[in-house]
Amino acid sequence: MTLLAFKKILFFFNSLSQKEKIIFFALFFIFIFSSLFLLKVFFEELTIKKPKEGGILKEGFVGFPNFSNPIYSQFREPDGYLDELIFPSLFVYEKGVLKPSITEKYEVSQDGKTIDLEIKKNLFWSDGRPLTVDDIIFTIEKIQDPEVKSPFFSLWIGIKAIKVSDSKLQFILKNPSFFFLENLTFKILPKHFFEKISSADFFYSANIFLSPSLGPFKIKNFEYSKEGKIVKVELERNDKYFGQKPYLKKIFFYFYPSEEKLIFAFKRGEIDAFSYPFDILKDNKTKKYTFLLPRYFAVFFNLEKEIFSQKPVREILSFAIDRQEILQKALDGNGKVYYSPFLPEFFGLKSVKEKFDFQKAKALIEKEGFQEKDGVLAKNFILEKGMLLTEDLKLGSVGNQVKGLQSCLSEIGFFKEEANGIFDRKLQSAVISFQENFPEEILKPSGLKKGNGVVGPTTRKKLNDLCFKREEKTIFLKFTLTTLNDPLLLKTAEILKEQWQRLGIQVEIEKKESDELKQIISQKNYEALLVGESYRSLLDPYPFWHSSQKEEVGLNLSNFEKKEVDLLIEEIRNSNQEEKIKEKLNQIQEIILQEKPLIVLFSPYYFYFSRIDLKGIKEDNMVFPFERMGDSPFYYLKEKRVFSPERIKEIKENLLFLLKNFAVEKK
Repeated sequence: MTLLAFKKILFFFNSLSQKEKIIFFALFFIFIFSSLFLLKVFFEELTIKKPKEGGILKEGFVGFPNFSNPIYSQFREPDGYLDELIFPSLFVYEKGVLKPSITEKYEVSQDGKTIDLEIKKNLFWSDGRPLTVDDIIFTIEKIQDPEVKSPFFSLWIGIKAIKVSDSKLQFILKNPSFFFLENLTFKILPKHFFEKISSADFFYSANIFLSPSLGPFKIKNFEYSKEGKIVKVELERNDKYFGQKPYLKKIFFYFYPSEEKLIFAFKRGEIDAFSYPFDILKDNKTKKYTFLLPRYFAVFFNLEKEIFSQKPVREILSFAIDRQEILQKALDGNGKVYYSPFLPEFFGLKSVKEKFDFQKAKALIEKEGFQEKDGVLAKNFILEKGMLLTEDLKLGSVGNQVKGLQSCLSEIGFFKEEANGIFDRKLQSAVISFQENFPEEILKPSGLKKGNGVVGPTTRKKLNDLCFKREEKTIFLKFTLTTLNDPLLLKTAEILKEQWQRLGIQVEIEKKESDELKQIISQKNYEALLVGESYRSLLDPYPFWHSSQKEEVGLNLSNFEKKEVDLLIEEIRNSNQEEKIKEKLNQIQEIILQEKPLIVLFSPYYFYFSRIDLKGIKEDNMVFPFERMGDSPFYYLKEKRVFSPERIKEIKENLLFLLKNFAVEKK
């Protein structure tokens, strides 16, 4: 600006009256602010928000990390959250679905017994060492080593892992298995870091807190309490991570001994976020994210107890349940009602529904002839005692019929070993002794001079005469419902009790602490049991519904046994064809719904609570709660605006369109 121009502006300004000066400045500032506002609007139209690097997240957990590495702790909380951030897997769960992670490609042979797999190249641990097939083979060998005592040992029995090259390996199975790929979600350990630790010392010495990472974060520091428990872990971004680099600079994990202390820490700002199995914070200020897991809560009837051995009793109890009332009162509606233990909507099976019908339950009580006796509804039933033997059995036979044979021979004094369901030489000798003890009834009709150790028609008939009995007994509609001392389960138990009492059925609630309940479950020492069960991403019914899982370590909580179901489950386990497996699962589901060994109630949503504006969280299905950490690289707290070529192009096209129309109107 020249001096002359400045003098002209000054002269113009001095020539204005006081009122004119006020108007001038008002208009001038309106112009400036309007221009800035228009520039801001125009800038926002041309740009979009994008995540920006930086920020720290502090998460809290109930419980302390108990195990030193993921071959012991992968599916445990809170250990699994750390494992998910540090160690890689061949396959991972994404939105409840199994997907390749460091696997570049894989191929399953036609017979389903061989899997050829190639891993991605140029993957590096945080200490700069490359990941190779040697790390994978090393981890599998540790899991397969009985001295290491990994809980995943049984999943790898009889499976061979063979190195083909630094990036290729081959798995050889004894039998085809649709579920094998889930085994490949195991966390891979860096061989160069752990190989010097002996198998005997692996549990105590193979510490992940000093291990290099191949995940999105790596451990920088950790703190112990006076009691020797890890109470804080500091994780920083791993710049060598092969996937999306995390936006967050750091994540801190804080560990607390109880829910009360966790929530107190959250409310006073010590932590920013935490996960919990249900809605524990009843407020509108906290941000809440919900996830659905493949789990359900149900009442399991112990079919070996007299009251629940009768199907009409199970039907009466089932028809009387109003699941919607339970969902609203126990969970405030924060969950999903289910009717089948196979969670058909989650796993893509045939959807099923059972209508709540109080009148039908009441009518069934009358139809079955239950009458009040000593203040309780009761009826006389014909009960069967012992197992009816129906099959020919011989050396090498296995299963529940063999177990029934062992129990029978034990009861009448011919067999002193444990009933394990295996027809061995000792059992054969016991059968021979039994046969020779009844020559007129067994040997002579069969044309035998001495016992042959084979349970045929005549031997079976005599065993059934001695061990299988039918007797009349009064059954009262009165039982004990056992559950965990947990607010959600106790509330659910109380609602169930109220619903059944409307029919005159008497229920006593028995609450147990976790350790005591585990013992009760292992001994099957309950009448009815209210607990939850969960699956992984593939529905394997074997642990829950095969009759072999009635044993102490099994999860067949109803002691359910049906040969047809056993055969279907065994066919599923030896198949790798998804459509045929679904067809058989639908058949098993139909049988279970007809037999009613349990009442499935609901699946509660899993919650993630945050008091800060944390973005990038994807609400969806999950298999495990810590699967969420797979999305942690996408979590962000800061944002930036960047020009959007798409928006610029759109505005340009709109302007050209307006100019064209204007030109046409001018003409």
